Amino acid sequence: MRQEARTRYFGTAALLVVIAAVAVLAASGVPASAATSIIANTGPYSGGYGGGEFIETVVHWDFAGKPITWITPGNPLGVAPAQTFSTFCAQEDQYFYPGYTYTVEKLALVTNNGGGKPLTDKAAFLFHMWNSGALPDYDYSNASGGRSADATDLQRVLWSYFVQPNGDISGGKRAEWDTLATNAIGHSWTGFGGVRVMQLIGNSGGVDTPNAQDHLVEITPEPATLALVAIGALPLLPIVRRRRTVV
Repeated sequence: MRQEARTRYFGTAALLVVIAAVAVLAASGVPASAATSIIANTGPYSGGYGGGEFIETVVHWDFAGKPITWITPGNPLGVAPAQTFSTFCAQEDQYFYPGYTYTVEKLALVTNNGGGKPLTDKAAFLFHMWNSGALPDYDYSNASGGRSADATDLQRVLWSYFVQPNGDISGGKRAEWDTLATNAIGHSWTGFGGVRVMQLIGNSGGVDTPNAQDHLVEITPEPATLALVAIGALPLLPIVRRRRTVV
């Protein structure tokens, strides 16, 4: 009688197909239900050039059943989480009318018109830092009355990453934040994190149809997606190990 160790593995090919499907969905954007909508508005610190900070109020949020509490507002304005969040825009050549309700078509890694400008890792990093209340030298408290000027500078840096006419990374805080993003890529930051382009269409006033100005938003990845990504490593590891007696 002898003991024979047998190891069973998941089917690598099948799992790679699943992971590839998840990657495709992430790249194409997560569609929202028709009822998903926000009220877009300017804010007390909206900068120049028609950019943010903007304030968005959620009317209804239903991305594949994802609850609104999964938006991470960073809360720099002291607004109520899960109801209102602040943001910047990704497009200079599109507009929105303050106070109108807009349908959120999808969360994506690209703008919905104007050639489909892609979200970059640098834009995602800087928005995440600002949204977390951790962007260096940003006057969050407005103690020196400089928050609106900082909002303008950050908006122009973000626009530069989306290749917009008034995008600018030269001088002052713009150059500082661009250097910060450049140094972070490939080290403390890779990819896009939870940052997405929130594609807006239509509005309650019947104008800006079909496309309105796209804004940025940060969400928490869905647990199911995280689980699938984690499973991607399992084909490399034995998951069941048993011994059986062979006579």
